[in-house]
Amino acid sequence: MSDNRTRLIKLIHVGRRELLLSDDEYRGILEAVTGKDTSSACNERQLDMVLAALKRQGFKPKSKAAVAKGKRMSPVSTGDIVDKLRAIWITMAKQGFVRDGSETALDSYVNRMLKTRKMGAVTSAAFMTGNQAAAVLEDLKMWHRRLMVDAMKANGEVFDTKLPGYDAICKGYARLMKGQQ
Repeated sequence: MSDNRTRLIKLIHVGRRELLLSDDEYRGILEAVTGKDTSSACNERQLDMVLAALKRQGFKPKSKAAVAKGKRMSPVSTGDIVDKLRAIWITMAKQGFVRDGSETALDSYVNRMLKTRKMGAVTSAAFMTGNQAAAVLEDLKMWHRRLMVDAMKANGEVFDTKLPGYDAICKGYARLMKGQQ
């Protein structure tokens, strides 16, 4: 099955769901437009015709950006402290420590930390001052370090009273995760 054909079938099923079509109504449209009762039996041209029929009934396909429901992804790197903040945030999401690795979620975290420290608020992490960014970065590193230490302890790792720094914990956690694969 071609990528375009797969995309069209998925889009048709989204349209069916958004138009709240019953199974009989959906199959009726398919048969009227293509003479077939299932989208998997249709070729690309027929799928295009079904999609056009759904659009005539009011279906409005959304772009991938609109589907993301307002979540912004990280902008192009600028090589500054905010990039370090983003990198740790995305790493934490990949490690399962935060549910949402989007830029929108990072902005929310940044504003919570700035509010806690009584350092104002920003509309985006990219608009923090140097002092704000440094403070939030240190908060995020401490939180990430604490989560990694807890996970390592839960896996039987032993630490002495003088715990290693953030970078050493990151390396130790990466070794632990590599060993579990």
